[in-house]
Amino acid sequence: MLRFDLSACSHLQIFELRLERITYFFRDLVLWLASVVNTITSPVFSRFVLVADSGNPHPLFRKFDERSAWDPADQAFLCLSQRVEMKMVVKRRVLSEPFRDVMEGAFPLMASAGLLEFETNDSPLCSRCLAY
Repeated sequence: MLRFDLSACSHLQIFELRLERITYFFRDLVLWLASVVNTITSPVFSRFVLVADSGNPHPLFRKFDERSAWDPADQAFLCLSQRVEMKMVVKRRVLSEPFRDVMEGAFPLMASAGLLEFETNDSPLCSRCLAY
């Protein structure tokens, strides 16, 4: 797994992750994200932005046996938000209620703490991405 350490970024305010084509093991993605979030030490960090415009993200965020596969990342986000005033922002071109429900189910700790927000993604879609 690729190591990505943000502890030296003392003025990091925003980290954005764009989910496009998933070509690696899903569990590795979740564990990698949780490990990256755990390295954030910047006192001014305020937003983690997850852009989920490409493809159909519903299978990626659905629950399995009433548990979210994103639990390690959700826990890391909650711990980080307790150290700094940080919110998680999910961006998507079309924000439907089913999509919001899926995301709130994937990140229940952040949602229940009122730290999960949704925004419309107005940036242009890259030409190699598939949009649904």
